[in-house]
Amino acid sequence: MTLGEKIKLQRKKHDMSQRDMAERLFVSRQAVSKWEHGVALPDIMTLYAMSRLFGVTMEQLITSDIAERLHAIRLQAAY
Repeated sequence: MTLGEKIKLQRKKHDMSQRDMAERLFVSRQAVSKWEHGVALPDIMTLYAMSRLFGVTMEQLITSDIAERLHAIRLQAAY
């Protein structure tokens, strides 16, 4: 599961719209949309605020995304 997918999952789990989440994190709704679609990544301070908002650790948000990206890089390198 990517970071964007986890953000969207947590947002919906907490019954928030993109606008609600954006207001609580002091970012634009478009920023939230970009994170969820994998077009952009939140900065470290926003990621921390997001983890507090959702009641999860930063590690829980990013761990599998990093593992998936490393796996993809290794697969590309094998070719």
